[in-house]
Amino acid sequence: MIGYICTVDVRFGADTLRRAYEDEKARTREWGHVVARLYVRRIDTLYAAESAQTLRALQSLRFHALTGQRRGQYALDLGPAYRLIVTFQDRAMTVAQVEEVSKHYDD
Repeated sequence: MIGYICTVDVRFGADTLRRAYEDEKARTREWGHVVARLYVRRIDTLYAAESAQTLRALQSLRFHALTGQRRGQYALDLGPAYRLIVTFQDRAMTVAQVEEVSKHYDD
């Protein structure tokens, strides 16, 4: 990412998620303007973070661990109805993989 000191290595679990990050039309078509804009902000925040601890300190993200069948995954809010689901690939929580964008209660 140009212009950032990347301490969190961000990976995408699917090409569609990477394409959505890189292509405004693709993300807007998929989720609408508001969620698309927040998606880019959240990915940029992941890139800029030092680790998951940094994300926890930013209360507006509502970054939290998930439970039940989603144990081991974490969520960041994308507005009232959507959330960004990520997993961390290392113990230091510095390698984040973007897994999906989901409606909050469609699990």
